[in-house]
Amino acid sequence: MAASPQDFRRVTEPELLDAIRGGQALALAEAYHRVVPAGHAVARRLMAGAGEVEDVLLEVFAQLWRTPPVGAPLEGWVRRTTWGVAADLLRRGGTAPSSPSASGLLPDLPAPDVRFLDAAERAISELPDDERRALLLAHDKGVASDALVRALLALAGPETSSSDRAALHEDGCDNLVGLGDWCLGVADSSTHARVEEAIAERPGCAAKSRAVRRGRRRVEGLPATPDMGQRILVSILTAGGGSAPVAAPTPVAEPAPGAASSAGPIGLEADGPGEAMPADGTADPAMADPAMADPAAGPASAQPTTPEPTSAEPDPLLGEPAAADPFAVDAPTAGGPPALDPTGPLEPLAAAPDADAPTGPLGAVTDPTPPVPERPVDDGIVAAAGADAMADTADLPASGLSPASGAPAGPPPAPAAPAGCATACAAHA
Repeated sequence: MAASPQDFRRVTEPELLDAIRGGQALALAEAYHRVVPAGHAVARRLMAGAGEVEDVLLEVFAQLWRTPPVGAPLEGWVRRTTWGVAADLLRRGGTAPSSPSASGLLPDLPAPDVRFLDAAERAISELPDDERRALLLAHDKGVASDALVRALLALAGPETSSSDRAALHEDGCDNLVGLGDWCLGVADSSTHARVEEAIAERPGCAAKSRAVRRGRRRVEGLPATPDMGQRILVSILTAGGGSAPVAAPTPVAEPAPGAASSAGPIGLEADGPGEAMPADGTADPAMADPAMADPAAGPASAQPTTPEPTSAEPDPLLGEPAAADPFAVDAPTAGGPPALDPTGPLEPLAAAPDADAPTGPLGAVTDPTPPVPERPVDDGIVAAAGADAMADTADLPASGLSPASGAPAGPPPAPAAPAGCATACAAHA
């Protein structure tokens, strides 16, 4: 079957390796899918942390991408390569392997300090010496062995399926050589084909193959996670130049002449794709800064697009002309507090000519006279005043500053009426 440039799931192993030599990234992904359980199981028996296991597998599949094996079973090559990479890392750091049974193949390293054995380790430790060594050599180092089938059947335990028990009793398939090597992927091509043919034709061999695979799963434990495979493949293909082509960006259509633009007066885009600016190019100041919204002002469409210049009066604190307020709606009443500029930074309020109490919520201007003691207030008047205050500030954003003066929110004594709320204050007078 010829290798397809898009699908390598049904190709033979030699065809898959030829596609990897040809630089087919999807072939590497298919090879990873086929043999990562074997490499992950070997790496977990040697390395203690998940990050170290991923580092080992990254190096193994990077070697597969650079130099695929020739004439060797892919899974057996992955087992041997994983063992070699992990063992080198352990020797470099003088670290013990994580699995007690794997330490028997690494006598030059310290033994792991294990206080108890899990079920798989206990089952391996109970095997006869020849079977245990055959299992470790084949599973961890990819070396074929004759005693491997007996070790895998001992790990699998008694058969629980009645049909498989009957098949094994009628046709035990005892003369099938290489079944264990086939199960762990270390059999050569001729042995692999002979075992596959026997499994397909003889029910006893099929039942026995299921039993040895059950013993293999008991040794391997948890499989690799999908996100690990994504990280490994992306790292290899990006570093090796085999990454997928990047899609071309979608061209942006030019706006028709006279159409409304989504950019503001200074070229900034709107907050969302469906929030275009007005056709005349002006922006709503309440949308630009919620703290500038005037609760007594009308909708944004009622405000003039080009404010008329007003006469600037000298600032009593700085001695310079104060900036004009282009968004003022209500003129300040006679004897009231001066209007604030909502477009500039917060400035302290100047004291009224006849004010006795300290003004300026930021504390910049104070009166040296002592504060007047608080007098008892009727609860009904306080409740009415609180309701009015809630009504006046219902449309303001929830922030910790007063919208008129920038002072911390709270009930300050005798607050000065903010600019632009003369109409609302007169309604509650």
